[in-house]
Amino acid sequence: MTSVLIDSVNVRFGDFEALRNISLNIDSGTFVTLLGPSGCGKTTLLKTIAGFTPLSSGKMLIGGKETHNLPPEKRDTAMCFQSYALFPHLSVANNLLFGPKQKKLSKQDQATRLQDIASQVSLTSQLDKFPPELSGGQQQRVALGRALAIQPGIMLFDEPLSNLDAKLRDSVRFEIRQLQKQQGFTAIYVTHDQAEALAMSDIVVVMNKGAIEQIGSPNDIYHRPINRFVADFVGAANILPAQVLEQHGNLYRVQTALGQLQVQSDQAPIAKQTYIFWRPEDMCFDGANTSPNGQDNIFESRIIAKTFLGNITECLLDPLPHSHDDANTALTCDKKPSIRIQNLGFQRAEEGEQVIIRVPSSNIRFLAEAF
Repeated sequence: MTSVLIDSVNVRFGDFEALRNISLNIDSGTFVTLLGPSGCGKTTLLKTIAGFTPLSSGKMLIGGKETHNLPPEKRDTAMCFQSYALFPHLSVANNLLFGPKQKKLSKQDQATRLQDIASQVSLTSQLDKFPPELSGGQQQRVALGRALAIQPGIMLFDEPLSNLDAKLRDSVRFEIRQLQKQQGFTAIYVTHDQAEALAMSDIVVVMNKGAIEQIGSPNDIYHRPINRFVADFVGAANILPAQVLEQHGNLYRVQTALGQLQVQSDQAPIAKQTYIFWRPEDMCFDGANTSPNGQDNIFESRIIAKTFLGNITECLLDPLPHSHDDANTALTCDKKPSIRIQNLGFQRAEEGEQVIIRVPSSNIRFLAEAF
């Protein structure tokens, strides 16, 4: 198993700064996902680890060794590419054996390695076929097996599932995670798919504009995002500017564009002018006959769009103003916010219908960001 230490790394291409002050410590045997939008620097970071892209400044250690003068083939890494990068003129068996042959393993060791890898990636019956004769999922397994065949300490994945359909992606990502747990290699996985990152990772690194926004477990990244970018990028979120009016213990009363809301939080806001957020599934459907007047975190809304998603229904809501709020204390915004909710209770609701919504105070969280 192999660890990776990245310390104050910068990468520049001319005047363009692709990576800015990246510091990251990856323990041996950890599955780490680099998550972010296109152009955020995640693939550049992966290529610096692999040795394909040189550092402009900073340092990197792989397995405790400084990588400055280490070529890619000396870094104990293997790359699984988005495009598979298979040799079309070689059989599956010879694709899998490409690395062991380059390392000059004996014929007996090659045969043993081939059978082990083919079994691990479920390709035993496909060894005589050529890549163009395989399905997308099978080609991805060949690419994975070819990388595993050299027994690297670190596996690097550059969006390897983006060419597969949704159902096959779910299957192959499960297989990759199971192999990583069984073999114990360190995995560094690049994706812009939030579900993939949350499902596969021990640690998620959220990147934006060449910098790291947040590092944490999938649970922390989803439920305790540090700022608006992370909250909005990782899953759906309702984010509102909020002014803290008063505090009683861990209960806060805040003014928002929706009116006054209660927030129950053990994490204090960093300023009176802050942001709050909650996830669409954190809201409750209270029926159309309950009056919101005088009740905290209950407001009336009109359904402006409705989407059936199978196990849940998602609605976009146009909140109506709180009649009991003092208009003089209302927090103004550039535009009236729309609210997203995911709830089974909306399966029978219709577009244009007015409904009563409740957000439990314990489901609303402060973001570590002021405005």
